[in-house]
Amino acid sequence: MKKFYAITSILLLIILISGYASAAMPDENMKRHVFDNGLVVITHEKHDNPLVSIHIWVRCGSIYENSDKRGISHFYEHMIFRGTNEVRVGEINRSIEKWGGTVNAVTSKDYTQYYFVVNKKYALDALKLLSEGVINTQFDPTEMELERNIVLEELNRTVNNPENYVIDMFNKSLMNKNPYRWPVIGFDDTVRSINREDFIKYQKSYYRPNNMCVVIIGDFETQKILPEVKSIFSRFENAVVPTFQMKLDDPQEEITKIQEDMGLPQATIVFGYQGPGILNTSEDICVVDVLAFLLGQGQSSRLYRELKEEKGIVAKLQVVYYTSRYPSPFLVWAVTDRNKIDVVEKELNYQFNRLIEEPVTDEELNRAKVLLESTYIFGNETNDGLANSYGFYEILADNVNFSKTYVEDIHKVTKEDIMRVAKKYFGSGNYTIAILK
Repeated sequence: MKKFYAITSILLLIILISGYASAAMPDENMKRHVFDNGLVVITHEKHDNPLVSIHIWVRCGSIYENSDKRGISHFYEHMIFRGTNEVRVGEINRSIEKWGGTVNAVTSKDYTQYYFVVNKKYALDALKLLSEGVINTQFDPTEMELERNIVLEELNRTVNNPENYVIDMFNKSLMNKNPYRWPVIGFDDTVRSINREDFIKYQKSYYRPNNMCVVIIGDFETQKILPEVKSIFSRFENAVVPTFQMKLDDPQEEITKIQEDMGLPQATIVFGYQGPGILNTSEDICVVDVLAFLLGQGQSSRLYRELKEEKGIVAKLQVVYYTSRYPSPFLVWAVTDRNKIDVVEKELNYQFNRLIEEPVTDEELNRAKVLLESTYIFGNETNDGLANSYGFYEILADNVNFSKTYVEDIHKVTKEDIMRVAKKYFGSGNYTIAILK
């Protein structure tokens, strides 16, 4: 599923009683435009406050990297704030903050995203600055070394985090060819090896208008802002983006189990299968999202209730499925006592088989659907939330309209759909489990 904010049971009760009349949602105000240079621009006017959010999405996450340059997408994201021929080091942050706004960036396995929110008076000025940094970063050698040290510190914190470590163990065991197996941040040796020429090559390959999407949400007039956006990005030429051939794994033929003993007081378990990707199996995405909520979202979800509250065999539990462009993991993350590892593994295997053999109850299904719908709606309440939805589905699914039909698709999910996707993705019984203890 797309990243959503958690929603409390009290808030859910309010929603159930009051309905969704005031909630912000993707709707007919959303317009998709394509410029001559291939840049996709998505606009949605909202005049309830004087703010504008603008997101720049680039289809270049870690799956597109060469094996010897793992982490270059994330490193590049850091470098856009380090100056160009026209923008001084730190000027993007200082200017947008001076105008009362905020600016940030994130790198994922599928994309890199740069975004800000600011008073409408400064929206175009901020876009000029951010776009200059995104597309025209100069990679000054001194600034590169300063930022490399920051990235390496971040990498060390990530590697030394047990939760991240066991998920990396799981990903590398579940996937042999699929590049989702690699961490976004890269590795110490690959990050150290990245030089200025690597950045320039990466920039010329992927940071092109025809490989990008700009999303604008807030208090503006589309007819007035589009020519300005077109002028800003007309400086940047399109080009043929490198052909990407996703490497998919063969069906798993046996149970895969990997474990490491670090003498920890408790064990962390990651158990799961390969799930769908949105590009070629979009019809399964919403069903799998509902299933993830049914199993592990909230204290009344099936696995939380049965494994934690009734049987007491786990201390913590979370079901994770993040929608990706290509097939990616569906997993359960759990913390348990070291002497209960085998019990938890057996129970999780039983629970996944149960989904195939036994329909979920009407109560469980309706609860999961209402909670997922509510979470999606609240996630789209703000300008940034809407911009996230639009850019996410445009970049991952090549279809921004997926955001508009998502709630309707939730309503259509049936018990038969749950059994169908469970059989399709979990039916082999050949799960992967990673254990860190």
